[in-house]
Amino acid sequence: MEIKDFLNKWKTYSDPMNLDLSNVYSVLFCKKDGGISYILSDLDIDEEDLLNCDGEVKEEILQSLKTIDGLMNQTTVVMKDYIIETIFNEVDDETVLEKYQTSNQSLNPIYKQIVSEFNKIKEILFNHYPPSFSVNFTVDGSGLEI
Repeated sequence: MEIKDFLNKWKTYSDPMNLDLSNVYSVLFCKKDGGISYILSDLDIDEEDLLNCDGEVKEEILQSLKTIDGLMNQTTVVMKDYIIETIFNEVDDETVLEKYQTSNQSLNPIYKQIVSEFNKIKEILFNHYPPSFSVNFTVDGSGLEI
């Protein structure tokens, strides 16, 4: 890189309004070890079923995933506003706390919508791929064999 390239790059990114969190938006949801796999497991969504679905099921799930992705992106707007309002501006501690609480109030309905969409996916998978198990009685009457 040339000197002018560095200076131009820094000029481009020096405006707080250019702050972009879009490449890290899912980190806000996948912060625990295991990332999205942990979330799916925690919500009892089988990742293999999710990856292997097809046809109408796949289309229904894709619609929910698009909704989830859009909602996750909405969180970046809330976070960006919080960062700009509190870090790039001189504000007192009380204002930082107030903005934090306002941000949380804005994020909670988004999180609830995301969980609702994941639950919709879980229901779609359950209705199309119900869990399979069998119950067998032993001949000697010793109990159930599952």
